[in-house]
Amino acid sequence: MAPPRSPLLPALGDPLVDLLDAAGVGISITVDRGDRLERLYVNRAAADLLGYGVDEVADMPPMLPVAADERDRVAFIARRARDTGAAPAPLTTALVARDGRRIPVELTFARTEYRGLPATIAFIRDVTDRAAIAAALRESEHRFRSLADEAPDSITVAADGRFVYANRAAAAALGYDEPDELIGKPVAAIVPSDELPRMRERMARALAGERLGPSEYTGIRKDGGRMTMEISSVRVAWDGRPALLGVGRDVSDRRRRQEEIIRASQLAAVGQLAAGVAHEINNPLTFVLLNLERIRRELAASPLSHLQQHVEDVIDGAERIRAVVGDLLSFARAPAAGRTPAPVDVVAVVDSALRLAGHALRRCARVERTVAAVPPVPIDRARLGQVVLNVLLNAADALDGRDPDSGHIAVRVTEAPPGAVEIAISDNGPGVAESDVDRVFEPFFTTKPAGRGTGLGLAICRTIVEAAGGSIALDSHPGTGTTVRIRLPTAREPKSGAGR
Repeated sequence: MAPPRSPLLPALGDPLVDLLDAAGVGISITVDRGDRLERLYVNRAAADLLGYGVDEVADMPPMLPVAADERDRVAFIARRARDTGAAPAPLTTALVARDGRRIPVELTFARTEYRGLPATIAFIRDVTDRAAIAAALRESEHRFRSLADEAPDSITVAADGRFVYANRAAAAALGYDEPDELIGKPVAAIVPSDELPRMRERMARALAGERLGPSEYTGIRKDGGRMTMEISSVRVAWDGRPALLGVGRDVSDRRRRQEEIIRASQLAAVGQLAAGVAHEINNPLTFVLLNLERIRRELAASPLSHLQQHVEDVIDGAERIRAVVGDLLSFARAPAAGRTPAPVDVVAVVDSALRLAGHALRRCARVERTVAAVPPVPIDRARLGQVVLNVLLNAADALDGRDPDSGHIAVRVTEAPPGAVEIAISDNGPGVAESDVDRVFEPFFTTKPAGRGTGLGLAICRTIVEAAGGSIALDSHPGTGTTVRIRLPTAREPKSGAGR
């Protein structure tokens, strides 16, 4: 038995009817009567999609199969097409089947005429699979965003050289309040121009599918500050186009630590070199001094006694060389591990540090030295020298560029009861901002210009002083200069008769 024929436009012949009825997509033809739309034709594919018979669909008002929440939109598009006389653009909407199922469909249209009236041919394609895929993609994207937004590492997606996604960690690392501030921004905007060629070359290789390891770049923050980033990139698809998923982290602290390890190794090598050089100088210097003493004695009883003062000056210069060499040896000597340090003469250590820093101090300041007779302090001599030298050089840095007549550095050593010795080093430099005073002893914090300091000097000083049971404090206000006070407990002698 032949299947029922669809209600058909009388103007169409049987061959065309058969062709439309056999089409694999739904077809519906409506005519605009001015006050209403009238369905003239529907094929079997359209009726089967909805679960109705052909005659049932033919008798339905054209808008009835459209999902209730879509009718206003579809009706608006139909009215606009009628007013403009143009076929509507392809439309994705939803129809409702006999059993209540919601069916995603794509409608495409063609305009024609029927007996002088405007008519529309609608081609109905079931896109359930496509909608399911789209829903799965949306769900996948939602899960990705949920995970990425909570990730501690920076996660970004870039397509066509611009950010299309950034998580909160990425925004925070680059100094932005919200991730949306990064969306649409060129990736090149966060990297210095001298690093762009390398970055673009690696991006091109990653987009080509090459697996690359992490690479370090200098990142530019929103405020212009810089950081060191380590970024790994992999090709992904984003909204149907190739993109790069980047996972990065701020490794500035790690980089600083690595540089400090390298610098510590260099300093250790310099210390060994200084010790070697000092020993090499000491031997001939001793020979020179012995012979100068002999010359001085012999000159006193000779006709050349007028040269005595010149020899005295040479001897004085050689003695100063020997003192500097001794200071270098003390500074380079590593502390003995696991041993309680012997009490040291604080004034002698301060004078040694003043000699070592003499050149840096003299070019920017007058140095005032005030010392009192103080008891010895149980601390490693080289480490105390390192602390005092560091503070002296910081004072010189604060006065950098000053005329020596206007710069002033005061060094005072006093006894600070109960049972402590205080070393106070003051300068009349610009001082430290009040907001920074509490941070100067934090590792890697520095107020010096980029490249002038690591921010570890005072942190190391605090570690050394506190390990000896002492304290170090900084008192400063902008415009009034800075004073660093180092307090160390004195060596306590055992009480007589103890244990009796």
